[in-house]
Amino acid sequence: MLCRFAYVEKDGTFEMRGNPKAIYQTMVEIRYQIVALAGYKVRQALLIGMRYAACRRQFSTIPGEQIERKILDY
Repeated sequence: MLCRFAYVEKDGTFEMRGNPKAIYQTMVEIRYQIVALAGYKVRQALLIGMRYAACRRQFSTIPGEQIERKILDY
C-alpha cells in the first residue's frame, strides 16, 4: 500500500524511501477514517433497528386483545 515509501528487494532487503513522518501520518489518517466510518455505520444500524421496533408487532400479552403489542411497548 505504501510502495512509494518502502521497497523490498528480491533478496529480501528492506529499503525505506521518503519521510517516516509521512508514513506515520498516513497510518493515523486511515485509522481515523476507519473509526469515523464505523461510528456512522453503527448510528445507521441503530436507526434502522429503532424504526423496525417502532412498527413491528409481537408479544400477544394484552388480555382480551386481538392486536399484539409493539416491540417498543413491551
